[in-house]
Amino acid sequence: MKRVLALLLMVLFLGCQRPETNLLENPSFEEGEEPWFWIKTSVYWQGFHISDQTARTGGKSCLTFLEASPQPQGTLVVGAVQEIVTSDVPEKVSGYYYVKTWEKTSETMYIQVVVIFFQEEDYNSPSTQLRYILAGISKRPFAIENAKFIFVTREEPETGKWIYFERNLKEDLINMWGEIPSFKRIGIYLEVRYDSVPLDVIKAEVYWDDIFVG
Repeated sequence: MKRVLALLLMVLFLGCQRPETNLLENPSFEEGEEPWFWIKTSVYWQGFHISDQTARTGGKSCLTFLEASPQPQGTLVVGAVQEIVTSDVPEKVSGYYYVKTWEKTSETMYIQVVVIFFQEEDYNSPSTQLRYILAGISKRPFAIENAKFIFVTREEPETGKWIYFERNLKEDLINMWGEIPSFKRIGIYLEVRYDSVPLDVIKAEVYWDDIFVG
């Protein structure tokens, strides 16, 4: 009898827990591109696509497809961005990515999620960044004063499976920067990129789904 009561209490407790609130809109890309966007004003950026080829949930996902031949340009980013207007630090960032193709001829081709805390709502305002390297490189690709790199892995990405990532934003800010910065807006960047000139044709096909910030 006591065991039954304990189980009933547990069920009631779990039922009363509030579901996590996702600050992102269209986090699974089922509604198309918006409000996700990419940096069209930058010569180093290319855009993402909404794909129905593979998805973790629903029928769609975000495809970041990178392909380039050897060229003088040493940086190319393919990504999706969404901004959140808030001055409160979310607890975590999480989501899934799926690597279908990974043909690497650049030493610094990698997959990352960037979280940028802007001091003002202006895009060009000073910022504090956390750059989460999900796969592809084992050392910092370049130096940048207002960013800290955190390696979720230092390995090449696994292909053919959905891979989950999750980070505690508050803990990472304190551990990497020593404090919680003052900010008015957060940018979430899902990126596939390289930062050194490819030696041969380079190709990456990476899908994203069920992204969470909250």
